[in-house]
Amino acid sequence: MSIDNHQQVVVVANNITDRKNAELKLIESEEKFRNIAQNSLAGIFIYQEYYVYANNEFSNITGYTTNELYKLKPWELSSDKYIQQAKEIVRKRLNGEKFPKDYKDIEILTKDNQTKIVRVTTQTIKYQGNYAGMGTIMDVTDIKKTKKQVQLLSKAVEQMDELIRITDKDGIITFVNDALVAHTGYKRVELIGENVNIFKSGEHDKSFFENLWNTILSGKTFKSVFINRKKDKSIYYEEETITPIYNHNGEIEHFVATSQDISERIKTEKQLQKLATLDSLTGIYNRYKTNEELDIEIGRVKRYHGNFGLLMIDIDHFKDINDTYGHDIGDYVLQEFASVISKHIRESDRFGRWGGEEFIIILPDSDRDSIIKFAKKLNREVESHKFKDIEKMTISLGCTIYKKEQTKEELLKNVDKALYKAKKDGRNTVKII
Repeated sequence: MSIDNHQQVVVVANNITDRKNAELKLIESEEKFRNIAQNSLAGIFIYQEYYVYANNEFSNITGYTTNELYKLKPWELSSDKYIQQAKEIVRKRLNGEKFPKDYKDIEILTKDNQTKIVRVTTQTIKYQGNYAGMGTIMDVTDIKKTKKQVQLLSKAVEQMDELIRITDKDGIITFVNDALVAHTGYKRVELIGENVNIFKSGEHDKSFFENLWNTILSGKTFKSVFINRKKDKSIYYEEETITPIYNHNGEIEHFVATSQDISERIKTEKQLQKLATLDSLTGIYNRYKTNEELDIEIGRVKRYHGNFGLLMIDIDHFKDINDTYGHDIGDYVLQEFASVISKHIRESDRFGRWGGEEFIIILPDSDRDSIIKFAKKLNREVESHKFKDIEKMTISLGCTIYKKEQTKEELLKNVDKALYKAKKDGRNTVKII
């Protein structure tokens, strides 16, 4: 079979055309790859024994120019602890081995010797007739640092002694730390998703919570002492700070509350307050507090144009009781006397131990006649009361009415004079000045 010259020319022409078309497609394909790669936000690279291609972002991440990269072996960017791992991967790729292309986070050293954490994916490809490795990298240094900081913060929050909870803007609990769980007795699953009202004790009025929500919803921090309730219904005091947390749009999204249990401190403060205002023996006001209440009553009368009376009481012959029966009985008499008087005073009256066996009663909104009547009633109550081991006990009472032009010192001087007169006139009686 013979082929003429015309057929040979056609075959050769067709072969050349096919080859040219293939070359054009390859060039076009490479141009598309380069255009995509150069504009990619990820670093793209191809390597054989050395890097043979690197896009702009790969240069930006590593700090090397493309010409400098073409002189580097692929593992030479890795930090010391990743070099052997990188060498093994390069060897397998260049041998044409196929294996999973899952990403790995590794450390590399940039041209200026900075350590960066990059996320790398690679795969085996054919490049210019030989096997090569092609991959992408992304700089995740900041992400890793942020994640590490978040993990550290989370760990710190969990281990803090402070009670910490986070709620959404509607007060639904989204997070509680271990300290709060342990302190309140609730399990974490019993709190997450519940309203923060679960801790309410009923000790705060409506206005307290209105002020709280008005404050935090306006973007301000709220600080106060809360009286809350544990799972076992026991009450505890906590000093709490509630702070708004904003999202990226500047909108309040959460509230974080940090607090400390101050129950012991409150208990101590109440005890100290009690010691500071109450007489340790009788449990009624001490002299300091009685003086303070006297100032308050004088100020009230001056402001609102009312009146009040003052009553001073002395237990008759109290020294003889101590000498005859002993100080234990003397203390009992003082306590019992205070108890008897307390049963007969009004809620608005203030009763205090002035010193030794002397006592004072402040009587708001009282005139001369009502004071005398009240004083005589007390005199009869004490005289008829059965004190153990004491045959009979009486009291002397001095009374006075506060006059607006008087000073406190003048008022006390008058009531003292009235008491002195009652004692001078035979005791067990009432006198008024």
